[in-house]
Amino acid sequence: MKKLFPTCFLLVLLCSAFALSVYAIGIRNHDNNYVGQGAFSIGFEITSEGENVKDLKIDVNLLDADGKKLQSGILEVKRFQYYEGRKVDWVGIEGENVCSDDLIVEVVKATAKDSDGKEVSVKVNPVEFKPYKIKVKETPKPNS
Repeated sequence: MKKLFPTCFLLVLLCSAFALSVYAIGIRNHDNNYVGQGAFSIGFEITSEGENVKDLKIDVNLLDADGKKLQSGILEVKRFQYYEGRKVDWVGIEGENVCSDDLIVEVVKATAKDSDGKEVSVKVNPVEFKPYKIKVKETPKPNS
């Protein structure tokens, strides 16, 4: 009986660890566009890592190189799509005077709804992205 208790206790701890859900997302800036009249659009790819989250809200601040807040906003994903075997969605935020190469996107907090509709905190894992240079080897000649 004395040996049975530690075994059962360890089994309960192990089962509890697997029962905990991990709510985490990956976020990467994939696009920046000047959209006219001083406005700039910043595109993000959000991937769901672990449990599938719904009604995701990511509160962000856009900061200049010195850490001064230029703007706040919320990135929202209602439901992730399955794309190339991943749970992913694309969202954006627009702002004025945020087109600096030194812009910093600060994630303040991220929340989502679990399967019971309860709001849960979500871990955010930033993914650094450096686009490739595109080189055109040969330009076609115009038709005469």
